[in-house]
Amino acid sequence: LESILFPSASFVRGYEPVVVVTESGEIHQGDVIQDGQEEVQLVTGPDTEVRVARSEIREIRPGNVSVMPSGLEEQVSREELASLLAFLSNARRRPR
Repeated sequence: LESILFPSASFVRGYEPVVVVTESGEIHQGDVIQDGQEEVQLVTGPDTEVRVARSEIREIRPGNVSVMPSGLEEQVSREELASLLAFLSNARRRPR
């Protein structure tokens, strides 16, 4: 529930956001989904990703803003939120 209501309050290990600053001064914020020798790939939003060549990266530092948008509780009813929590709880308990 906390992660839904306050997505930037804390982060699960492995899903910490990062800030990538390029040599040209561009700033990209998101979660690393590919950390390769040639490039870093970030998910920056629900349907957006960015690839940054290692040769263009000036700095990579921890971020403090989640890719998950805040305000979800304002977009769904209490019943929908309860259903979402029940779904996530059940999905977590199932063996893989």
